[in-house]
Amino acid sequence: MPSFCHRCHGELPPVTSDATFCPHCGAPQLRVIEENVVALPATPIPSTTGAAPPPSPGGLHWNTIVALAAIVAGVATVMMAIVFLLPGAFPIAWLWTVSGAVIVLGLYQRRHPETPLNAGLGARVGIVYGLLAISSLAILTAVSGVVARYGLHHMGPVDTWLTSTMHQAMEQQLQQLQSSGKASDPALSPDQMRAFFYSPEVRAGLSLAMLSVSALFLVGFSALGGAIGGILRTRRR
Repeated sequence: MPSFCHRCHGELPPVTSDATFCPHCGAPQLRVIEENVVALPATPIPSTTGAAPPPSPGGLHWNTIVALAAIVAGVATVMMAIVFLLPGAFPIAWLWTVSGAVIVLGLYQRRHPETPLNAGLGARVGIVYGLLAISSLAILTAVSGVVARYGLHHMGPVDTWLTSTMHQAMEQQLQQLQSSGKASDPALSPDQMRAFFYSPEVRAGLSLAMLSVSALFLVGFSALGGAIGGILRTRRR
């Protein structure tokens, strides 16, 4: 391929010749012979600058959430167990139990400050904590009941309270039936109603019903507390 002078733009002789000046205007020429060109190895361009990439916000780390919720629920269970020995500690144990979802969110945000929180995520965290808390408290109640009844023989006051509560509910129901005129029905006689309410099945059913209501209350309150905690931490960020 012919080359040209940078001054007069005249055609220059081939590169292989010894002419270092333009034959038309005498301007010096700087030319490179292709045989003297050394190919340099290609240097890979680094894809990064070496610095750590900024944290990208994403979803919750549920393994961490479950672990923290289990720890907070375990502490709540231990505090409720202490209440059996020190009844005066009940307000502190109750406050810790109902505010467990907010505590879990606080501990989680310390470990993962890059995760954005909102009401929806906070409510889901509250539900997880509530389920773990009610499960651990149910186990505590069952174990303490077995130990108190068969080991310490201290279930007398509990049985008395439960029987008194059932008697009051039964008498109120019978009075309502008698006032409405339905008590004359043989299928709803007072003796049969008393036998039904005093049966072990009804006592067990009432105990399970009370536990279910407590579970729904704790899970719902934890979800509400988690949602409020998520909103507050979103504003803080």
